Amino acid sequence: MRNILTTVAASAICSYVGAGKAEAMDFDPIPASAYAESTTDKTVLDTVPWLIPDGYSQRVVSDETDLNVYQLNDRPAFIVTNETGPQAGRYLYRTHETYPGKDTHLDGTTGGALSVVDLETGATRLLATRADWEVLDGLTWTPWGSLLFAEETDEPQYPDPDYPDARRGLVYELKLNKDDPTVAQSVTALPSLGAVRHEAVEFDRKGNVYLSSSNRDSYIYQAVEKVSIEAAMYPFAWVRGRRKPFFSAPTAAWAPPLGAARPFWAH
Repeated sequence: MRNILTTVAASAICSYVGAGKAEAMDFDPIPASAYAESTTDKTVLDTVPWLIPDGYSQRVVSDETDLNVYQLNDRPAFIVTNETGPQAGRYLYRTHETYPGKDTHLDGTTGGALSVVDLETGATRLLATRADWEVLDGLTWTPWGSLLFAEETDEPQYPDPDYPDARRGLVYELKLNKDDPTVAQSVTALPSLGAVRHEAVEFDRKGNVYLSSSNRDSYIYQAVEKVSIEAAMYPFAWVRGRRKPFFSAPTAAWAPPLGAARPFWAH
């Protein structure tokens, strides 16, 4: 089955949750998995590929006919839009969760990748790729307008040249060109956010970072700043008159050290 990215829009609300109590949902379930194809007609599958409930609609946003990165499956994983800025919501970013040995690009190079879709024009392009990236998965938009993405790997086959001793996946920050958010300006590894088999990465409303792993002994991690008690009460610091995250301040660093992390919640 080809890789596609679709959006599904609801024309009616199916349930209501109020006052901490969820009311029963009144709906007729679909007869099979959403991934079940209702027909073999390619002309239909190219426009409405998934089995969805009545009252919903779908459209194909992107597939491998407009961007084909890898010789094998492109394996799009997490997706996120640019949530802030003058064009908020226009650009959709995604990681590609390809594994070593199955990550050969059409041009013969190898390595993980991120891509971007302009939801207004439909234009799709490769955003960034590197030979030492593998199994890119978790992805989120930061409060200051960059992307954090993570590797979901236990034993790196392609060690980061700057952090070759990292025994599991790393987290990276990708900064976008201020004039063109479909162009990557720089990528920086953030080893102090932990070297684990990362799954998801996300911020809360105060700007704190949470990360999850996908091992059998999985955890949810909370990033903790190495700062004074007074400063630690706030997720951001004032630097040169501007509010900036601690880990981009020259003299500050995130705890814990490479290869470890503070469990916030375990299961």
